[in-house]
Amino acid sequence: ALLVLEEGKTPMQDAQRGHLSARAPETGPQELALLGKGFNSTLAALSETQRKFEQVRHAEMLHMERLASIGELASGIAHDIRNPLAGIAGSTEVIRDQLPKDDPRREVLNAILSHVQRLHRSLEAILAYVRITPPQLAAVPLADMLRRLMLLVGSDIEKKSVHVRMDVPDSLPPLWVDPEKFQQVLLNLTLNAVQAMDRGGTLSFEAQPLLEGRVEIRVADTGIGIPREDLGKIFEPFFTTRRD
Repeated sequence: ALLVLEEGKTPMQDAQRGHLSARAPETGPQELALLGKGFNSTLAALSETQRKFEQVRHAEMLHMERLASIGELASGIAHDIRNPLAGIAGSTEVIRDQLPKDDPRREVLNAILSHVQRLHRSLEAILAYVRITPPQLAAVPLADMLRRLMLLVGSDIEKKSVHVRMDVPDSLPPLWVDPEKFQQVLLNLTLNAVQAMDRGGTLSFEAQPLLEGRVEIRVADTGIGIPREDLGKIFEPFFTTRRD
């Protein structure tokens, strides 16, 4: 018979209550001994799975805390820089507008303004990233979104001699997404792919319908790829391997 624990509980009843350390005897008649070994092996495997799950959950909690800290830091830095940047832009415009139209120094001031505007856009992107806003969902045809995306990045693709291959049927069901956020995801994937193909290559977009109105989207390129040691970092905010 199976070993009876305190309060009349068997190892099976104890395991059902979540006590995965319970063990059955592995002695006695051969059939019962084999049953006990199988039962104990199963509990040991479940215990190990639970241990690994707890490790992953703990790591995820630490990761989320780290992301929150990064978000707060980035938001504070962006706010601290934005106001002085606006002052620089305003002062530069005043100086530029006081110069004659044909003064060559206007070109230098226009270049300063261009850089300031670029920095301002970067700050706004950081603030948009760390600012939690509810998604504005809408039904969007994927093919139309990709066509608009190609208009945005057409010059970058042409400069790098990248060929774009589309296998996205117009008959796909519309995507229920936040159009702005989803297009930003596609834009990031596209720019990363183009940057990874300095000597030209092929950027592919594929999509196919799945069950229950879902759509599978695949984006691939023939670039250098992501080093294996960096795969675990690709979803970290602001992670990059670029050096420029």
